[in-house]
Formats: sequence, C-alpha cells, structure tokens
Amino acid sequence: MESKPTYQDLENQLAKFKKPHEISHLNSATQNEQIYHSLFKNMTEGFAHCQMLYENNDPVDFIYLEVNHAFEILTGLKNVVGKRISEVIVNHKNENQELFNLYNRVSKTGISERVETFVPPLEIWFSISVYSLQKGEFLVIFDNITERKKSEEVLRISEAKFRGLFIQSHIGTAIVGLDKCFIKCNEAFCRFLGYSEEELIGKTIADFTYPEDKEIGMKELKMIVKGDIESTMVQKRYLRKDGVVVWGELTISIVQGEDTRPLYFLPIIQDITERHMAEQKLKESEASLKKLNATKDKLFSIIAHDLRSPFSGILGFSELLKENLKERAISQSEKYAAFINSSAKNTLVLLDNLLNWAKSQTGQISFNPQKIVLSSSIQEIIEIINSQAKIKNISLHKVQLDEIEVYADENMLRIILQNLISNAIKFTKSGGNINIVVISDENQVEISISDNGIGIDKEKLKTLFRISSNESSLGTANEKGSGLGLVLCKEFVEKQGGIIWVESEDGEGSDFKFTLPLYKL
Repeated sequence: MESKPTYQDLENQLAKFKKPHEISHLNSATQNEQIYHSLFKNMTEGFAHCQMLYENNDPVDFIYLEVNHAFEILTGLKNVVGKRISEVIVNHKNENQELFNLYNRVSKTGISERVETFVPPLEIWFSISVYSLQKGEFLVIFDNITERKKSEEVLRISEAKFRGLFIQSHIGTAIVGLDKCFIKCNEAFCRFLGYSEEELIGKTIADFTYPEDKEIGMKELKMIVKGDIESTMVQKRYLRKDGVVVWGELTISIVQGEDTRPLYFLPIIQDITERHMAEQKLKESEASLKKLNATKDKLFSIIAHDLRSPFSGILGFSELLKENLKERAISQSEKYAAFINSSAKNTLVLLDNLLNWAKSQTGQISFNPQKIVLSSSIQEIIEIINSQAKIKNISLHKVQLDEIEVYADENMLRIILQNLISNAIKFTKSGGNINIVVISDENQVEISISDNGIGIDKEKLKTLFRISSNESSLGTANEKGSGLGLVLCKEFVEKQGGIIWVESEDGEGSDFKFTLPLYKL
C-alpha cells in the first residue's frame, strides 16, 4: 500500500509553483495541477487555502477557499469552504491574535512561517506552516500535535518534580555515570560526605567508602547493569572530609533509555549513623543481659548445690566426730577432723571466690595497680595453700625467681595465684608435682603453673573460662568446685592488661599461663 504524501511533499511542490516561469503557466500546467490536487487530496496533514478580508486596509477576517479531507478530520470542522473564520470559530481573531497576525503577514510578504500554537475553542495544539502564492491569500498546512504536547507537558512536569525532589530532598541523592563517577549531587548528599558538589563531581563513591567496606554492594551493582535485579540496598561506612566515619544506607537503581539501554545510576543515601549506634548499643545490651542471666544462673547453681554440699559434709563429719569422741576413738576422730578441716578450707575458697565474683559483677572491686615484687606474692600464696598440697602429698616447686617487679593490683594477683595453684592441687593425684615458673621480657612477665595431673579434654577446654559453663569436674580426691575461680582469673588478668590461657591434654597434666605488665620507672 502506498503511503500518503506529507506536507513536506506539498511544500516542495509549492516551491516549484513559486518559481516565476511556472507561476505564469499555473492554469495551463495540467500535469503540475494534477500532482498538486493529488497531494492536496491524499496528504495526511490538514490543508486550507484562505483569503484575507480587509476593511480600510485593516485585516478583519479571512475566508476558506478550499480545505482537504484531513482538515476536517484534524479540526473536527465541517463544511467550512466559503465561510469566514468568524462564522466557523467565533472570536477567533481576538483569541488567536498572534496566529491571525501571522496569516496576514505571510499573505502580504509571501515569506513562509511556521509556528506551534494552541487553539482554545478547539482545545487542540497545531503545528502550522503558512505559505502565500498570491498576495492577500495564504495556504496553511498543519498537523494535530496535541498528544505530543501533552507528553511534553507530562515530561516537563515530571522533570520539574524530579528537579524539585533532587534539589530540595533531605535525603542524599546523586546521578552517577556508568563509569561510576558523580555527575550531579544534591545538597543532602554533599552534606552527608562533607564535600561540595564541585569536589565530588568526577569522583567515585569508592573514593569516600571506608576501606574495609569497598567491596560491599559491588556484586549487586554488576547485577543491576546486567538487568538481573532492579535495585539493591546496602549498609556500609564512609569517610567524611573531616575524617569522621559515618554509616550510610545506600539504595542504588539504574535509569534506562527507551531502548532499555542503561544511562546512569541513581544512588540514594541515608545517614544511619545514629541508628547504627543505637542498634550496636542494643546488641551490647542484649549481650550484657545474656551475661547477667548466665551470672544469675551460675549464682543460683553455686548457692543451691556447690555451697550447700560442703556444709552438708561438714555437718555429717562433725556428727561422726562427736560420736567418736564420746567413745574415745581418737584415730577415727582425727580422720574426721581432717575431713572437716579440708572441707572447710575448700568451702572458704569457694565462698571467697563467690564474694569476689559478686563484687566484680557489681563494680565493687577497685583496681589499684602498683609496683609488686612477684616472688614475694608467689611465696605468700604458697605458704597459705601448702597445707592443701600436703594433705594430698603433692610437692609445690617454685623455680628460683629474680626480683621481678610487675605493675598489678595486689589483691587481684593474690586471687589469681591462689585459684590457679588450688586448681592444680585439686586435679593432681597424690604424689604429684606442681611447678611455678616465671619468664620475663622487656615489657611483660609470663607466670606458668604446671601440674602432672589428670589434664583436660578438648571439649572442656573450649568452655573453661566461661561463666555460662555450669559443669565443674570433681578433683582427684573428689574435691568439689564451682568453676568460678577460673572465670575470676580471666577477668582479673585481662583487667590488668594481660592474657590467660591453658595448654593441656587429657591424662597429660595442665599448664596454666598468664601475663602481667612489667613495672617500669
């Protein structure tokens, strides 16, 4: 099917007619006239041939001499030939003064003009080309561009809204090229990073991302470009111009052209620094609450079982002792008295640990580091605890120590040493050995309490210093404990800037070690 001619075809034909040697033969040029009328009849654009009407040389109206079928379709006006415009559209001259003046101007000068105009009575936008072949007359070729104008208006409003949102939004927004460089940034985006827009243009978001977070979101960015996902949201850290680290929630989408070709990225960023800090505090509070619950459970366990059981033993043996004294069974009485003494001492250690731990949890233990001669503190604890070792026939050996001075809290150091040595006695069989060794370097001292006892299996090692572990193993002489001593040791060692660990294998003995800082002038 042949396509209908356009106004451009007619315009070219009219250009031929305007040549002087062709105008003189207009009525006799049958072939040209046929072509003209064929274009006139079949063209898709509206066509009107009009004559200006004057009064006292002033243009007052114009009359339609000829219109094509497209004219009626595009305007909705019927049977206008031979009628004045004032009859067809009342008050057209006043409502479309500029268009009326254009018709008059072209009909006088013969110089073609084009214009896009809105005709209120018809509520239609027209693209109009005006020509003149004879003075006082004009030819109009036009097309209905209302839909295009509506689309342009929608686009204009959309762009205006986008500009308004982009500029005035309190949320940081930017336009980023496919090379990941900033093209434009709004004030909120600049304020988030602390840079001006001029300083950001040409840079990439990676230039301001915290080093450890640079890879976050890169995989998703590639998926957006491929069209696998529409957008992504990530949370990561950024470095402001003033060096402050801030947290941002970054949402990235991509803007595409009509052919779905990616044009640029549209990142939107929100400052979530305060929210992140609040979340961290909440997590810390949750962790603290879990710790407090574990502390409470451990406390109840100790009071209900570990502390109650020794007193039951003491009461039982004291009853037996009383009966034996009546019967003058001296040797048996001495045996019961020894059990009572040993149990009382163990219970006292347990009670001391419980009280110290409770004070530690409530912040009642003060930390006062000072210069301490380590060998003196070790010797003092050995003298206190040696009776426990003798009962089990265990030898305590202190390796010859120099006068090493540490910077530590004296009370905490005593609690650490007493618990670790008592623990070694508890898990060493009769006739065993415990060695206390000290090694120092330029900055710290390492204290080691080694035994050749029953050792610790791998699973037990994992929970040895945790308060949440409520299991306490019996000693080689069925000594009971709470596991609280090692928890205290870890807490007090770390309080003084040291670390504590254990090296052990099941059945091969244990080696508990901890460090303390050396005293320096």
